[in-house]
Amino acid sequence: MRSARLRTLGLVGTALILLVTNAGVGRAQEVQAVPSPSNLTATAISPSRIDLKWTRVNTGQVVEYRIYRASGAFLGSVGSSQSTYSDTGLQPWTEYRYYITSATSSGNEPTAPTGLAGSGISESQISLTWSAASDPQSGIDEYVVYRGGSEIGRTSGLTYQDNGLAADRQYSYQVSAVNGQQLEGSRAGPIDVRTLSDPPPDPPRELSASAVSASAIDLSWTPPADDSDVSSYTVYRNGSQVGTSSGTGYRDTGLSSYTTYQYRVTSANEAGDESVPSNVATARTLDGTPPTAPTGLAGSGISESQISLTWSAASDPQSGIDEYVVYR
Repeated sequence: MRSARLRTLGLVGTALILLVTNAGVGRAQEVQAVPSPSNLTATAISPSRIDLKWTRVNTGQVVEYRIYRASGAFLGSVGSSQSTYSDTGLQPWTEYRYYITSATSSGNEPTAPTGLAGSGISESQISLTWSAASDPQSGIDEYVVYRGGSEIGRTSGLTYQDNGLAADRQYSYQVSAVNGQQLEGSRAGPIDVRTLSDPPPDPPRELSASAVSASAIDLSWTPPADDSDVSSYTVYRNGSQVGTSSGTGYRDTGLSSYTTYQYRVTSANEAGDESVPSNVATARTLDGTPPTAPTGLAGSGISESQISLTWSAASDPQSGIDEYVVYR
């Protein structure tokens, strides 16, 4: 018989409680399935005690009820004539979840699966595996897979693939076994498994840099061949981020004159994942100060058609002197 499912949460006294209810009758078998208890309620009695109460099954098949936390931990069992159980030694103001199963005269529930493991196989898929549970009397009919405490599927095998998940998100799983009489055993787990992240976008191409003044350099680049997942670009100068751009250009300002800077740019998607860097582009800002005037300018006529000029060198501490211009 399927175990009880979570239904609603409530708050009583100084501890959180959980109401649970029967999940329904299992499918028909050659052996009559044992019914599960119904109308399970939980009431906080004190900071360390929660009382459970349920409606008993009206059949001679049931010899006891078995109480579990929703994690699959077995708490204890009571006879078929009882319909209450007190869970004690609890932590104040803490949420506890429960379910109850009926046990037949055989007294056997299937064992829990062992070796439950999982791995993200894509941005939206997680694969689970486990080792078989056992039941020497009626055998194992199927396994129930839970995500976050809620049933998400059943399988007769030892693997399960959970699809349609969000990228780079952690999920909690448990797995239980159901025997030939549709009794569900305790759960293996929980285990936490994370889906893979979305792949980062491709990097920009053909980055170039050119100086436009003594304090500014313009950058331009070509988008990646597939830019469908690109939402912005991040600009790095000498290895440190200096800005972002929604387009394919950026002006870097506030620079020192006549200084060389190195740039790289990355693509980023909406999640903030960055591509590998683009090619390197280098540029040097313009010289911000003019050279000094030459000194000691002097001239003399050396023939009827010639004059000779001389002067002392000018200076420029940044870019030096390239040439002199002569005016008459």
